[in-house]
Amino acid sequence: MQASGLKMINLSSGIVNGLKEVCVMETTFYILLHLKTIDGHENFGKFAMGNHKETADNIFRQLKGNSDVTDQCGLHLEFIEMHDNLPYNIKMLSCSLDQLAENVKIITKETFKRFAV
Repeated sequence: MQASGLKMINLSSGIVNGLKEVCVMETTFYILLHLKTIDGHENFGKFAMGNHKETADNIFRQLKGNSDVTDQCGLHLEFIEMHDNLPYNIKMLSCSLDQLAENVKIITKETFKRFAV
């Protein structure tokens, strides 16, 4: 498990005006909550899952729902990676309201574990 305060970063380098430049790009993981509305899908929640992919993925794999997500599903959970300020979808689940309640409980419990001293 990742120690508190440590962040996963990706380093890339390039040559600009004859000088070597190193860019530090932070990678972070989130679980987004989407609700189907008349106007489309609306985001209504976002959980920050930290910078450690394995830990975030382990939490998402505990969540209840169906990985066969269609446009007709009312509630979605989306596991994303933010890299260089761009979101990349990793996995999605559709779930019922009861499953969403259980999922929020799982995420909250795992978050407390992650930050427990």
